[in-house]
Formats: sequence, C-alpha cells, structure tokens
Amino acid sequence: MFCFVERGGGDLADKYIGYKKSLTFGGVLMAIGMFAMLVNNDLLSYIGIEISRSSELLFFYASLATIIVGNGFFKPNISTISFRWRFLLRILR
Repeated sequence: MFCFVERGGGDLADKYIGYKKSLTFGGVLMAIGMFAMLVNNDLLSYIGIEISRSSELLFFYASLATIIVGNGFFKPNISTISFRWRFLLRILR
C-alpha cells in the first residue's frame, strides 16, 4: 500500500507542488493521522462522548488512511532532498 501511494506523492511533487511543500504537507498529514489515532473510544469516553464500535473502527481506518497518504507525500521527497544535500556536500569537499 505504501509503495503505490509514494509513487503518486512523488509525481505530484515533481509536477505541481514542489519538494519542500510536499514534504511539509506529508508531515502535517501524518501528524493529523497520529493525533486522530490518539482520539479513541477510551479518550472520548473520558470526556463524556460515547461512540459506537462501528464508528470507532471507521475513525481508525480514516486516520490510518491519512497516515498512509501523508507518508506518500513525505517519504519520496525527503529521500530526494537528502540526496541533493549529500551530493552538494561531496562537491564542496
């Protein structure tokens, strides 16, 4: 699953968004997905909100999909940026 999404994130960064914006967008999406996983039934019941088991499972899958899409934007672009820095440092030595 991650490999297919990375291909799309890399293509979008190449053609439209740019590496740095795509990297930031992917990091924000992964943070949102991780925070959404934190908000589970136990935490919601602590503040007085009860949700059904099916809604909890749907919320879990939605947050997991957000993390996967964020990783698709983040991973191929961090590799490209770090490669460029390494290449530049080798030239400067």
